[in-house]
Amino acid sequence: MHTRTNDYRTLLSKETATLRLAHTSEAAAIAAMSRLHVEHGLRWRWTPARVRRAIAHAETVVLVATFRGDIAGFAIMRFGDLEAHLHLLAVEPR
Repeated sequence: MHTRTNDYRTLLSKETATLRLAHTSEAAAIAAMSRLHVEHGLRWRWTPARVRRAIAHAETVVLVATFRGDIAGFAIMRFGDLEAHLHLLAVEPR
């Protein structure tokens, strides 16, 4: 019997996303994704310049998920000695 879950697993086994650290050259794309999917209708705080600073910051990790060469999602996280904080997370709806 085929279930929807089995179909999903078959798709995942054929094509998977790649997770990696973001490059500063991707800051504008990450900021645009934030503007569209997270900050829509709000004051834009995660501008390209702010994302570039996050990528360069020693205690911050900016992770991107790429699918077929395009950014499909990202996470911006800060890690300290005693705490960690997820600043921003977005995934393309498609």
